[in-house]
Amino acid sequence: MTDAGARPIAPSSKFALYLGALLAVYILRDAVAAMAFGAAAVVFALVVITRAPHPVPRLRWRAALVFILWVFIMRAALDLVSGSGMRDTVVWLTAGRQAVRVAVLAVGIIALLAVTTARDVVDELETSRIPRSARLLVMMLVQYPRVLRDRYEQIVEAQVARGADRPRSITQRVTHGASLLLPIMQSELNAVGERATLLHLRGLDSQKMVFTVRDKVRGHDHLIRGAAVLLVVAAIAARFMS
Repeated sequence: MTDAGARPIAPSSKFALYLGALLAVYILRDAVAAMAFGAAAVVFALVVITRAPHPVPRLRWRAALVFILWVFIMRAALDLVSGSGMRDTVVWLTAGRQAVRVAVLAVGIIALLAVTTARDVVDELETSRIPRSARLLVMMLVQYPRVLRDRYEQIVEAQVARGADRPRSITQRVTHGASLLLPIMQSELNAVGERATLLHLRGLDSQKMVFTVRDKVRGHDHLIRGAAVLLVVAAIAARFMS
């Protein structure tokens, strides 16, 4: 369990703020306004990432950068092929707007993953009022990727200790991971019964929820969610006024 002071913002509020910023940058029609807002959102996300407890893997940054550059180049290429000139500022403004939108999408996801753990999601679900079946399903979904990754790393370390080569390239990792995925998933599915028993012992399968002192942080959550709604409303107003 996490303390209330250790998690002042609920994962759902973080996601709401991210979704609000993403919708706002896509709703804005003016290219300059969209790029300005998108740049501010990306800077904010980068500040959040610097305060994350764990560093972001370099592979994520590379993938995000390649994705952003690819969108910018392809958007500009489409306009140039359609007959627009190289000196046409509309071509580059349109490409920049689309690239900034993708930057908000990619960097926002990186920031969301950096500051939100599976344990945080489970903690919020334990005191949520959503239906029992949906609550348990989300718990399993957020926990299984971490469990599968940990099992894979344990198997790789055991094989390396026995003299096997460590997979380094992307091709080797994909091939090696695919060969281990089915046995790992089968092993985890065999343990579903044990996990269901643990959920029952903790009372997570009951309809009656017990709310704790963590509910005091809901004031912060309301402010964050309200800010997300305001971003979308302001973007809609700016779109119709432009």
